[in-house]
Amino acid sequence: MDLYRIIIDGYKSRSPFSVQGEITKNTIAINKKKGFKYDQVIEILKEIRTCNTTSKTSLLSGPSGTGKTFRAEQILSLIPNIIRHKKYKGKNVRFTQLTWVKIDCPAGGSEKGLCLYFFAMLDYLLNNQGNDRYYNNSSFRKSLDTLQLDMAIAVATHNIGLIVIDELQNLLECSTSSRVMRFLDTLVNVVGVPILYIGTSKVYKLFCPDKVISFRTVRRIATGFYSEADRYNQNDTFWREMVIIYWQNLLCVNESDPSEEIFDLIYQKTQGVPAILEYLMTRMNTFIADHGLETIDSAFIKDIYKTQLVPLHEAVAALAVGDTRTYDDLYPISKLLIDKFDDDEGSSPQQAEKVDSEPPFSKAPDIKESLSELDTEKEMSDLEALLPE
Repeated sequence: MDLYRIIIDGYKSRSPFSVQGEITKNTIAINKKKGFKYDQVIEILKEIRTCNTTSKTSLLSGPSGTGKTFRAEQILSLIPNIIRHKKYKGKNVRFTQLTWVKIDCPAGGSEKGLCLYFFAMLDYLLNNQGNDRYYNNSSFRKSLDTLQLDMAIAVATHNIGLIVIDELQNLLECSTSSRVMRFLDTLVNVVGVPILYIGTSKVYKLFCPDKVISFRTVRRIATGFYSEADRYNQNDTFWREMVIIYWQNLLCVNESDPSEEIFDLIYQKTQGVPAILEYLMTRMNTFIADHGLETIDSAFIKDIYKTQLVPLHEAVAALAVGDTRTYDDLYPISKLLIDKFDDDEGSSPQQAEKVDSEPPFSKAPDIKESLSELDTEKEMSDLEALLPE
């Protein structure tokens, strides 16, 4: 994941010290107190359009427990997310820049909750106090339209380089998830801020709601980069090293490395999912400490799995036989789409014909792909006006 390159590309046309940058900040500051509705948010964004096609939407997806969030956070930790500027080209300036902001999508997928999470994170990063706070008692009384406008204002004010939204699959719980996605797309295409979505394999339903999978719908998943985290194969070098590290840190006397029998057994009980491996080893260590065990064997591992990991038995069994229907967040999107495509292709000639009629994946995705899904002709004309000439 080249997150650094995505941030840099998003900044190419968004210098806060350029003439257009000053116009942007002044425009949103002047209109901040007018209480605009959603349609007027679009009008303001038209006025401050400064982005180009380098700002992208990216997606990091994969089965639950495969370390998606950990991977992204480790990469982002190498990039300072707060830069307090004091001088620029010999001139004194006071400007706090946020290179990236990461938030979790609320459990219920609420639109207002997503905005409030964003403001609370800004206050935390900027150490805002009193009247400077974005998130305050009045935030709950603001309309959703006002919160969305405030979010666009904050992005432009602090020249945010990347917004990371984790647990994106929570939007599936929201009946108006399409409006949230349209607003975030507007931020990408108009304000010019790239967005990285992180979620389980369920997120494909947000991008590909059609009953028939096509190139048109699949390519909407990510216009920036698309990366999949998957469970490990049994003979994967990294997986074996991870098992060895856990094994060597058990609180008992063991050989330096587990035997092949132990390797096979651990993989059988975890199916290459790091989160399940961590849970199994933690429960083993707890039992060893509580009972003062000095050595362990295969029977001990089987007993811990049988008694301590009961809620995971069905999921592990599904992974072992390749069942993608029981748990649709245990498999990568590519596997789910292949299975769904095969089902649709074989279900009826009409569906297969519809898939074949889609145009080939030969041109870069753009915002026009989403215009056909807007609710009204008015919203369609509004967003069409945002497209570059």
